[in-house]
Amino acid sequence: MTRLDDPAALARLDPHDARRVLAEFPAQCRRACTLQSDPPLRAARPRVVVVAGMGGSAAGGDLLAVYVAETVDVPIIVHRGYGLPALAGPHAVVIASSYSGDTAEVLSAFDVAVARRGDAVELIVSDRGTGVPDYALPRVFERFYSLPRPEGGSRSSGLGLCFVAEVAALHDGSVELRNRDGGGAIATLSVPLS
Repeated sequence: MTRLDDPAALARLDPHDARRVLAEFPAQCRRACTLQSDPPLRAARPRVVVVAGMGGSAAGGDLLAVYVAETVDVPIIVHRGYGLPALAGPHAVVIASSYSGDTAEVLSAFDVAVARRGDAVELIVSDRGTGVPDYALPRVFERFYSLPRPEGGSRSSGLGLCFVAEVAALHDGSVELRNRDGGGAIATLSVPLS
C-alpha cells in the first residue's frame, strides 16, 4: 500500500482538502456558466475586461478568456504585473483578484483602476443560498447579531457585516443586503471616490 492509498496519510498531506476542491472544479465551472448578473450591471457596456492577478487568480482569468473567446465580443485581457495596461481606462471592467488579498501587483492594479475610474466604486456579492429571513434583514448590520447556520454548527461572531457597515459609513458610502428572487442574497457596498 502506498501513501496515496492510505486515507489518514492523505489527510495529513492535504490538510486543506485540495483533492476535493480539484475534484469539484468541473462542477464549479458548469455552475459558473449558468450565473448571470443580478441585479443587472448599471454600467455601460465595457470596451475591455482586464483580469489582474498572479498565479491561480490569473489562471482563472485565462480560463474565462478562453471559454468566452468565440461568444463574447469584448476583449478579455489577463494582466500579471504592476499597474494596468493603458487600454484599461474608464470604460473598462477591471477584476482585481488575489487569493491572499495582499498581492502587491494586484493591489497596484486596483489602485490604478480606481484612479482611472469614475466617481464611485461598487462591490456586489451574491449567492444562491437560503437567503436571510425577512425578520432578520433590519438587524444584520447590528454588532453581534447572528443567525443560526443553515447546516448547523456554531453561530458566527456577528461582527462581519457590522464592520462592513462601519467601513462604508467612514467613507461616506452605503451598504445594503437584500434577498434575491429565486433564493439567496445580494450584498452591495458603494463607496464614493471623492
